[in-house]
Amino acid sequence: MNIDVVDNDGQSSMIAELRKELATSTTARLSTASLTRDGIKFIEEALNGKRRSLHIRLLIGLYNGHTEPAALRRLLRLMDSFGGQLEVRIAENPRFHWKAFIFTSRKCVTAFIGSSNLTADGLDAEGEINLRLAAISGNSVLRHITDTFDRVWENAPFHWMPRL
Repeated sequence: MNIDVVDNDGQSSMIAELRKELATSTTARLSTASLTRDGIKFIEEALNGKRRSLHIRLLIGLYNGHTEPAALRRLLRLMDSFGGQLEVRIAENPRFHWKAFIFTSRKCVTAFIGSSNLTADGLDAEGEINLRLAAISGNSVLRHITDTFDRVWENAPFHWMPRL
């Protein structure tokens, strides 16, 4: 397994890493405690890239009221435009505080775990630190991270965001 640090220090940034992963992945499992319109631009770019094989699941927290209602409205429009490619759930627990971004392709799994929310500052400003873990599919650590996301997606108290 390869492990790197992404800290938005000018040499690496979460936005560049997430864009790179979305360009080659078939599935993205994303979770954030806070979401802004700036934080969903890279998702919109990937969906507009006409890759019908891309499927995104997004868990969103409402932690401390930092998630923008305008960002949630934009997600509703994206869900309507891109059908089943984008699924969104909002945490009922106001303390939901995950920041995990998991990408799978045919041969590889990459996960980012750290402090970055899906906000402009979280994706590109200094003061964040994230670990990038990458390995071939089947790696036990990445399988555990993926399984944890999937278990929470299926069983935890989240509100579905219905399509328009």
